[in-house]
Amino acid sequence: VTSGGFSPTLGAPIAMAYVASEHAAIGTALEVEVRGKRLAATVSPTPFVPHRYFRGS
Repeated sequence: VTSGGFSPTLGAPIAMAYVASEHAAIGTALEVEVRGKRLAATVSPTPFVPHRYFRGS
């Protein structure tokens, strides 16, 4: 895990990590270690939430 934190928008923790290419398919279940604890994780596409930018008319 290279960075992570709590996402108020999703109401859950999110993180970025380097993953071996054979485990990088979206939806792949993984186990990560954070502060000495093993946690379940899932490979997800980015962005984690859709952009809702106003781009003008």
